[in-house]
Amino acid sequence: MSQLLIHDPVPAPPPANPTGPEQGVIEEARRRRRARRIRALTAATIVIAAAAGVLVAMSGGGTPREAPLHLPAEPPLSARRLPAGSISVRLSPNLEGGQAGWCVTILERSGGSGTCGPLPTVGHPLLVGSSGWTQGDSDMTTTEVTAPRVAYFLVNGSRRVATKSLPGLPYGLRVAIIHTPLPRSVNRALAARSPTVVPLDARGKPIAESRDYGASWFRDWNPPAAPLKGPCELHVSGLEGVTAEWGQVATALRPYPTRIVGHGFLSCMDTEYYLARAGRGIRASVLLDAANPGKTAPSPIPGMVPIPNLPGFYNSSIGQRFEPMTAKRQGDMWVVAAGGGRNAEETRVRLLRHLTVTLPL
Repeated sequence: MSQLLIHDPVPAPPPANPTGPEQGVIEEARRRRRARRIRALTAATIVIAAAAGVLVAMSGGGTPREAPLHLPAEPPLSARRLPAGSISVRLSPNLEGGQAGWCVTILERSGGSGTCGPLPTVGHPLLVGSSGWTQGDSDMTTTEVTAPRVAYFLVNGSRRVATKSLPGLPYGLRVAIIHTPLPRSVNRALAARSPTVVPLDARGKPIAESRDYGASWFRDWNPPAAPLKGPCELHVSGLEGVTAEWGQVATALRPYPTRIVGHGFLSCMDTEYYLARAGRGIRASVLLDAANPGKTAPSPIPGMVPIPNLPGFYNSSIGQRFEPMTAKRQGDMWVVAAGGGRNAEETRVRLLRHLTVTLPL
């Protein structure tokens, strides 16, 4: 800490037995010098106290606290603007350790649903299929998401429904929306059955599906067991009040066994962290290129957009289980933080800033 030095001229020694007006002038000069000294010392004390107050405020009385990020508000996730009868389909990587696949979120005006499936391949073009209905519907709605080579679906062996592209769906993926009349019974939940669908190519020929999608190899852990080590490891540094709650770790990094339609990701590991200061849990995951994990940089994550004024960080309003995601690149991998609910983007960014990944193998 710098010191404040006050230099005063050394006064001449007063004459013996001083009397008269000269003594009054000398005393007045001394009084003014003392006043200046007191004012200077007071000002220095105020500056030091203010600086100490800032440090205490930033630290919360202990650990230094990072400055607020002042991120823009996250856009709300809503399907109410969709036209009646239409849907929106979003893709997000499966974050569970050892998994290579897509999680698909289907949004309709009446709500949303989501499921996860393997990566679509040349031999296995179907991604996911979902059927459902709500109170008051006369039809069951089945949504099939598939690779570009599927042009139609043969429904219940009697009619064709064409596939179509949708805004925001990458890699040329297509969607078929199939409406099947519901039975008129009182208990429709027991009577309703999903239709039988067969994928057809552009010439109307059935597409035989192979089982060439990759298997998953992983181990999971829960407290009181310590986090497992694997092909990749996450490390948190410089952020207090963070505990690892549970997670899954891939036991091997193997290339996807066949040619993927578009691109895909392999989750090397995932860990659920609890941040005491934020009072919420955030899942962190390490994503590699599924075709060549750990050796080739993965492609951009669909739906991710750059965060304004925060270079290197990206955000998506929806991910697995309808949870928003935030991501950063580190070498040939993505580090993703997901969850925390709406308006938790700053918490996810703060966690990502303190996370690093190592690939021991």
